[in-house]
Amino acid sequence: MSNWFGAYWREVKKNPTLKSKIIITLFRFSSLFFSKRKNPLKYLFVVFVMLYYAIVEFLWGVEIKPKTKIGWGLVIYHPVAIIINPGSILGEDIILRHGITIGNKYNRKTAVETANPVVGDRVDFGAHACVLGPIKIGDDCVIGAMAYVDFDVDAITVVVAHRGIVLRKKND
Repeated sequence: MSNWFGAYWREVKKNPTLKSKIIITLFRFSSLFFSKRKNPLKYLFVVFVMLYYAIVEFLWGVEIKPKTKIGWGLVIYHPVAIIINPGSILGEDIILRHGITIGNKYNRKTAVETANPVVGDRVDFGAHACVLGPIKIGDDCVIGAMAYVDFDVDAITVVVAHRGIVLRKKND
Protein backbone atom coordinates (compact mmCIF):
# COMPACT_ATOMS: atom_id res chain seq x y z
CA MET A 1 0.00 0.00 0.00
CA SER A 2 2.93 2.35 0.61
CA ASN A 3 3.96 1.86 -3.05
CA TRP A 4 0.48 2.98 -4.08
CA PHE A 5 0.67 6.13 -1.95
CA GLY A 6 4.19 6.88 -3.22
CA ALA A 7 3.11 6.58 -6.85
CA TYR A 8 -0.01 8.63 -6.13
CA TRP A 9 1.98 11.41 -4.44
CA ARG A 10 4.51 11.59 -7.31
CA GLU A 11 1.63 11.77 -9.79
CA VAL A 12 -0.11 14.58 -7.92
CA LYS A 13 3.12 16.58 -7.62
CA LYS A 14 3.67 16.35 -11.42
CA ASN A 15 0.32 18.00 -12.21
CA PRO A 16 0.53 21.76 -12.69
CA THR A 17 -2.85 23.04 -11.48
CA LEU A 18 -4.98 22.55 -8.40
CA LYS A 19 -7.87 21.45 -10.63
CA SER A 20 -5.82 18.65 -12.21
CA LYS A 21 -4.53 17.59 -8.78
CA ILE A 22 -8.11 17.29 -7.52
CA ILE A 23 -9.10 15.28 -10.61
CA ILE A 24 -6.16 12.90 -10.13
CA THR A 25 -6.90 12.51 -6.41
CA LEU A 26 -10.59 11.78 -6.87
CA PHE A 27 -9.89 9.49 -9.86
CA ARG A 28 -7.30 7.38 -8.03
CA PHE A 29 -9.28 7.07 -4.80
CA SER A 30 -12.58 6.36 -6.55
CA SER A 31 -10.89 3.72 -8.73
CA LEU A 32 -10.05 1.87 -5.51
CA PHE A 33 -13.78 1.35 -5.05
CA PHE A 34 -13.99 -0.34 -8.45
CA SER A 35 -10.96 -2.57 -7.87
CA LYS A 36 -11.51 -6.31 -8.18
CA ARG A 37 -10.05 -7.04 -4.76
CA LYS A 38 -12.51 -8.51 -2.30
CA ASN A 39 -11.60 -6.13 0.50
CA PRO A 40 -14.61 -4.89 2.49
CA LEU A 41 -12.74 -1.64 3.27
CA LYS A 42 -13.03 -0.62 -0.38
CA TYR A 43 -16.62 0.45 0.30
CA LEU A 44 -15.26 3.37 2.30
CA PHE A 45 -14.16 4.87 -1.01
CA VAL A 46 -17.74 5.27 -2.28
CA VAL A 47 -17.53 8.85 -0.96
CA PHE A 48 -14.76 9.57 -3.45
CA VAL A 49 -16.88 8.10 -6.24
CA MET A 50 -19.77 10.45 -5.43
CA LEU A 51 -17.42 13.45 -5.18
CA TYR A 52 -15.77 12.47 -8.44
CA TYR A 53 -19.03 12.33 -10.37
CA ALA A 54 -20.38 15.51 -8.78
CA ILE A 55 -17.28 17.68 -9.13
CA VAL A 56 -15.17 16.30 -11.95
CA GLU A 57 -17.82 15.12 -14.39
CA PHE A 58 -20.80 17.33 -13.64
CA LEU A 59 -19.09 20.64 -12.83
CA TRP A 60 -15.85 20.43 -14.81
CA GLY A 61 -16.87 18.26 -17.77
CA VAL A 62 -14.03 15.75 -17.53
CA GLU A 63 -15.25 12.21 -18.22
CA ILE A 64 -12.58 9.74 -17.18
CA LYS A 65 -14.52 6.94 -15.54
CA PRO A 66 -12.96 5.43 -12.41
CA LYS A 67 -13.03 2.00 -14.11
CA THR A 68 -10.64 3.22 -16.82
CA LYS A 69 -7.21 1.58 -16.70
CA ILE A 70 -4.60 4.36 -16.63
CA GLY A 71 -0.99 3.85 -15.56
CA TRP A 72 0.77 6.06 -13.03
CA GLY A 73 2.20 9.43 -13.99
CA LEU A 74 -0.89 10.92 -15.63
CA VAL A 75 -0.52 14.68 -16.22
CA ILE A 76 -3.51 16.82 -17.22
CA TYR A 77 -3.00 20.34 -18.59
CA HIS A 78 -6.13 22.52 -18.84
CA PRO A 79 -8.56 19.83 -17.62
CA VAL A 80 -11.78 20.53 -19.46
CA ALA A 81 -13.80 18.55 -22.04
CA ILE A 82 -11.69 15.39 -21.72
CA ILE A 83 -13.55 12.18 -22.57
CA ILE A 84 -11.97 8.75 -22.16
CA ASN A 85 -14.07 5.63 -22.68
CA PRO A 86 -13.79 3.25 -19.70
CA GLY A 87 -12.73 0.41 -22.00
CA SER A 88 -9.63 2.28 -23.12
CA ILE A 89 -6.25 1.34 -21.66
CA LEU A 90 -3.63 4.03 -21.17
CA GLY A 91 -0.02 3.40 -20.17
CA GLU A 92 2.21 5.30 -17.78
CA ASP A 93 3.32 8.94 -17.99
CA ILE A 94 0.50 10.06 -20.29
CA ILE A 95 0.02 13.78 -20.95
CA LEU A 96 -3.52 15.00 -21.68
CA ARG A 97 -4.65 18.44 -22.75
CA HIS A 98 -8.12 19.94 -23.13
CA GLY A 99 -10.70 18.58 -25.52
CA ILE A 100 -9.30 15.07 -25.90
CA THR A 101 -11.51 12.15 -26.90
CA ILE A 102 -10.28 8.56 -26.56
CA GLY A 103 -12.82 5.84 -27.21
CA ASN A 104 -14.58 3.48 -29.55
CA LYS A 105 -16.47 3.98 -32.79
CA TYR A 106 -20.16 3.28 -33.26
CA ASN A 107 -21.73 2.25 -36.56
CA ARG A 108 -25.33 3.46 -36.72
CA LYS A 109 -26.29 1.14 -39.55
CA THR A 110 -25.13 -2.06 -37.88
CA ALA A 111 -25.43 -0.83 -34.27
CA VAL A 112 -21.99 -2.27 -33.53
CA GLU A 113 -19.39 -0.67 -31.30
CA THR A 114 -15.71 -1.28 -31.93
CA ALA A 115 -13.12 -2.01 -29.27
CA ASN A 116 -11.24 0.81 -27.55
CA PRO A 117 -7.70 2.09 -28.09
CA VAL A 118 -4.70 0.76 -26.21
CA VAL A 119 -2.18 3.53 -25.59
CA GLY A 120 1.46 2.86 -24.69
CA ASP A 121 3.69 4.66 -22.19
CA ARG A 122 4.86 8.28 -22.41
CA VAL A 123 2.31 9.39 -25.03
CA ASP A 124 1.65 13.12 -25.33
CA PHE A 125 -1.80 14.19 -26.59
CA GLY A 126 -2.27 17.66 -28.05
CA ALA A 127 -5.40 19.72 -27.54
CA HIS A 128 -8.58 18.36 -29.14
CA ALA A 129 -6.93 15.14 -30.33
CA CYS A 130 -9.35 12.35 -31.17
CA VAL A 131 -8.26 8.70 -30.93
CA LEU A 132 -10.95 6.20 -31.87
CA GLY A 133 -11.39 2.53 -32.59
CA PRO A 134 -9.60 -0.74 -31.92
CA ILE A 135 -6.10 0.67 -32.39
CA LYS A 136 -2.75 0.53 -30.65
CA ILE A 137 -0.56 3.57 -30.06
CA GLY A 138 3.06 2.73 -29.32
CA ASP A 139 5.34 4.13 -26.62
CA ASP A 140 6.87 7.63 -26.80
CA CYS A 141 4.41 9.00 -29.37
CA VAL A 142 3.09 12.51 -29.84
CA ILE A 143 -0.47 12.92 -31.07
CA GLY A 144 -0.69 16.51 -32.27
CA ALA A 145 -3.40 19.05 -31.67
CA MET A 146 -6.68 18.30 -33.45
CA ALA A 147 -5.34 15.05 -34.93
CA TYR A 148 -7.90 12.37 -35.75
CA VAL A 149 -6.30 8.95 -35.29
CA ASP A 150 -8.15 5.75 -36.18
CA PHE A 151 -5.16 3.66 -37.26
CA ASP A 152 -2.31 1.93 -35.44
CA VAL A 153 0.65 4.15 -34.57
CA ASP A 154 4.17 2.73 -34.20
CA ALA A 155 6.39 3.64 -31.25
CA ILE A 156 8.31 6.93 -31.37
CA THR A 157 5.99 8.52 -33.93
CA VAL A 158 4.61 12.05 -34.30
CA VAL A 159 1.09 12.27 -35.76
CA VAL A 160 -0.43 15.58 -36.86
CA ALA A 161 -3.24 17.01 -39.01
CA HIS A 162 -6.95 16.49 -39.21
CA ARG A 163 -6.79 12.89 -40.48
CA GLY A 164 -3.63 11.89 -38.67
CA ILE A 165 -0.87 12.11 -41.27
CA VAL A 166 2.34 10.45 -40.09
CA LEU A 167 4.94 13.19 -39.99
CA ARG A 168 7.95 11.28 -38.75
CA LYS A 169 8.86 7.75 -37.71
CA LYS A 170 11.84 6.61 -35.68
CA ASN A 171 13.80 5.46 -38.79
CA ASP A 172 13.18 8.61 -40.87
